[in-house]
Amino acid sequence: MRNLRQEEVAEKASITPQYLSRIENGGYSKNVSLSTLMKIAGALDCSAIIWY
Repeated sequence: MRNLRQEEVAEKASITPQYLSRIENGGYSKNVSLSTLMKIAGALDCSAIIWY
């Protein structure tokens, strides 16, 4: 895995670093959208497996 800074991941995922930080730390009280999760996975060059 590459050593990416939070700002780099957020930029690649087209979200703010603050939003990414809240998601990482569990500080985001709403559900994170599937599209946002897919953007973050893409920024990290990994696939997301979705279970229903």
